[in-house]
Amino acid sequence: MCYDVSLLSDRFGVTEKNNFRCCFGTHFKSEEINSTNVLKATPVTKDLWDNSILKSETPVLVIFYANWCGPCRMVHRIIDEIATEYAGKLKCFIVNTDTDMQIAEDYEIKAVPVVLMFKNGEKCDSVIGTMPKEFYVAAIERVLKS
Repeated sequence: MCYDVSLLSDRFGVTEKNNFRCCFGTHFKSEEINSTNVLKATPVTKDLWDNSILKSETPVLVIFYANWCGPCRMVHRIIDEIATEYAGKLKCFIVNTDTDMQIAEDYEIKAVPVVLMFKNGEKCDSVIGTMPKEFYVAAIERVLKS
């Protein structure tokens, strides 16, 4: 499910820094974060993008984030938890939009956090902003079933 960032600004709050907007929703529940993660999302750079994401035989989830973005850290924790739960069925990666701006530009990332789903090298789903874990899980399940 994809959300227009402009629609989120009044309802959820939006801050801007380094040409990216940082979105956060009031629907996020801190108790959804599990602090004991076995597996974590792996950082990916422009140099590793093709092999890790586009050529992957396994579906891939990528979170675009920035270190200065508090809501990004919340989503990152959720994605780390998902990486553990879906190990073997899904690969999870993170892209720092401040250091890998070209990847963000290639996918027209204008706000962070953004989660993109890939299958067979193609972008097939996305979630923009900080959402409950169920939003990410629903996107993953749609991709796995397709």
